[in-house]
Amino acid sequence: MIVHGFAGIGWTVALAARGQRDIGLELATAACQTRRRQDAEDKVARQTVTIERLQAQVAHEQDEHPATPVSVQPAVGDARLVQLLDLAERARRHLDQQCLDLHWTTVVQEREILQLREQIAEEQAVNEALARQINDMATPVEGSAA
Repeated sequence: MIVHGFAGIGWTVALAARGQRDIGLELATAACQTRRRQDAEDKVARQTVTIERLQAQVAHEQDEHPATPVSVQPAVGDARLVQLLDLAERARRHLDQQCLDLHWTTVVQEREILQLREQIAEEQAVNEALARQINDMATPVEGSAA
């Protein structure tokens, strides 16, 4: 049995000697609940102090850097149309640049493909020539048979 320090008395051990364990368990549980309650109250107090400190800091920052007094109104009528046209023009220029980049990428890839096809054709010609030489060497010449 573990001695708990409830009220500075080891009641659990003394009661255990008499075969009574329930009372000591109840006392230990009550002591734990009291401790948890106190810990929770301390935590709430610390959080409250932190919240108040942060609220004061926010108020101080707002005093030093106030928001604009006049809200910005969205454009209407012709001004809105000009904004939309400007956005559309910027989007078109961006897409034109992407198309140009893709076009040049395609041109470069086509050149690489042509070079690779030429290299393959050269390699095939060399391979065919080597195959003929090997075939000629493997075929016995007529009249040279002994």
